[in-house]
Amino acid sequence: MPAIQSAREAARRSKCSNNLKQWALSAHTHADANKGWLNIAGCPDSRTAQNGKSYNRLSWPTELWAFIEQLPLAEKYNYSQHFYQGTNLETYRVRIPAYYCPSDKPNAVEKPEFTTYWTVLGNYVVNVGNTHLHVDSTDLAIQTGAPYGIGNVHGLESIIDGTSNTAAFSEVLILADKKTAADADARGAILNDSGTPCFMSILTPNSKSPDEVRWCLNGTTDTSNSLYKKYPCSVAPNNNKVQNAARSNHPGGVNVSMCDSGVKFVTDSIAHSIWQAGLSAYGRESETLP
Repeated sequence: MPAIQSAREAARRSKCSNNLKQWALSAHTHADANKGWLNIAGCPDSRTAQNGKSYNRLSWPTELWAFIEQLPLAEKYNYSQHFYQGTNLETYRVRIPAYYCPSDKPNAVEKPEFTTYWTVLGNYVVNVGNTHLHVDSTDLAIQTGAPYGIGNVHGLESIIDGTSNTAAFSEVLILADKKTAADADARGAILNDSGTPCFMSILTPNSKSPDEVRWCLNGTTDTSNSLYKKYPCSVAPNNNKVQNAARSNHPGGVNVSMCDSGVKFVTDSIAHSIWQAGLSAYGRESETLP
């Protein structure tokens, strides 16, 4: 049985790795079609980004649908409205296989139906480097760059450390079916710019330290609860404090796709300095992800 279970997990991890590669390739294709600009990680309001494009509230998969064989969703989405307005919300309720890692909960309900604006959840997130969800003045003082930003877009040319040395996508865990407020957890809410569309280098993969997000599943904030040991969580007071680690159910680590679309398996024991170097875009560090 252990050998069979190990083989099954190897197959699941391989599928997850392939999904991450597809997202990275789609980001490259998007950049090719948009003068080198990567897709936005998410937008928290209404603004015009560095690429001259106007955005309302949305999350990163929206701009990549056209490049992962989801053209009907891309054509249906109305960028002049927020994600929760008009028919846009319908597009955020479509389960796309590429959202899910089979080592987690591929068959979960994944609908936060206790809210009016529920969306499906997912396991894949974009790299925003060593800052929080919304970058404040403290973050700006230490920022070492990343391929993605909330409310900001970056081009491939800004990845000075090299696309093969800079992470683009990784994993998070879906923690609940979100049918009630007690089941709510922001981790896995990849289609909400105030949820967890991103991962950060503040914590190492599958860290024992708590993620700080806007809502946590009951039990994950209690250090004596078994849920805390695997999914440690703390409620952040606002989006300027939101930060979450890459997390997976793969034994020993997480899959990471780099900006050149290569995929690496990064162990939980990686040194924090190397993890930070692998997630920075212009840190000019000598270390790279193994």
